[in-house]
Amino acid sequence: MKSSTKLKISLILSALLLSSLLIFSNTSNAAANVVTTEEDLVNAINEAGEGMRVIMLDDDITLTKNVSISKNIFIEGDGHTITASEQWQQEVAAGIKTGDQSLITVTKEGMLNLENVVLTNAPKYGVQAFEGTVALMDVTIKDCKYGGVLVNGGTVIIDNLHLGYNGTGANNGIEIDRGSSTMDPRLIMDSKLTSTEKENVIRAATNSNLKEFELINTDTAEDSIFVSNGKIILADEDGNIISESAIGEGITYNVTYNPGATERVLLTIVANNTKVDVALNKGTSITSEFVEGYVTLAEGDTIDGFFKDKEYSEAFDFKTVVNEDTTIYVQITSTGIENDNTQQPQEIPEKTPEKDSTPDTGLVDVALVASVVAMVSVAGIVAVKKYSK
Repeated sequence: MKSSTKLKISLILSALLLSSLLIFSNTSNAAANVVTTEEDLVNAINEAGEGMRVIMLDDDITLTKNVSISKNIFIEGDGHTITASEQWQQEVAAGIKTGDQSLITVTKEGMLNLENVVLTNAPKYGVQAFEGTVALMDVTIKDCKYGGVLVNGGTVIIDNLHLGYNGTGANNGIEIDRGSSTMDPRLIMDSKLTSTEKENVIRAATNSNLKEFELINTDTAEDSIFVSNGKIILADEDGNIISESAIGEGITYNVTYNPGATERVLLTIVANNTKVDVALNKGTSITSEFVEGYVTLAEGDTIDGFFKDKEYSEAFDFKTVVNEDTTIYVQITSTGIENDNTQQPQEIPEKTPEKDSTPDTGLVDVALVASVVAMVSVAGIVAVKKYSK
């Protein structure tokens, strides 16, 4: 990373810390508003003034329509579930209700801390950040018809999120999009993301208004999100690849590591028509024994060498450190069926889930102002996250 980029990130973090202190002055004495019904929840949000409104669920809540948030809200779920009513789901399926049918949508200038709650059975998405900011802390999202999370020109912070199956026809965990927004979406990895699925855990929308997005890894991130070979890669702290999703043509991206965050590169090991991807910390030294650990040999097979090319003409030098995406080709001699080691693994084309419509905000294009609002939004969420722990 260039020194100028690191300086820019440090200045941004300093500004966010100052904003966080201002948020604390308005929230430290806030009393939790306990709710048990949809009406209680909506009223608590509507009655929120300046500063942060703290809302605690005292029961599972069934929603009959989308909940829209444009204020600073902290929802402590206490392990409860927010779900959509059967009638609401039927009305959306029948085309009676259209538009934004996410369980919760955070719009411009809105900031939502969502903690210790399950979102399920949404007619479309579990939660949507439409130019607003959402932090997901100890949250589970599953069985939503379009997808789990929609980063729609807003900011989503992952601080221990678990995804089940979400989508119709194909899994759609976190969808990065822009819709009718004037802002580019931002996804921040601040801790961990687990998923029961491997397909499209994090994906960039295609056939949409999305032209650019940002992926950020903080210094407390255990899992990592980065881009390699035109794919969004999600990897856990041990280097195991959780998911790979292709980025469509014409979409640009920016991957950022905050100071103290660990940069990742992709190591690809190819042997006998099989391919294994491993996420490595940038600057890691590897050994032949490390690579062998990812190679499956049939009885009687032997490894004859490790190479930088599929023709096995240039040996891989294990004395070098891995500072960029790297592929190692393993030459194997088989005493059984002859293997064609030069054939490359075939990629399976991904399915694209059905798109959601976005709120009609009537916003004009004020990209500069929007970017400043997004920065302050991140500050508020990070501050409240620390306050809640």
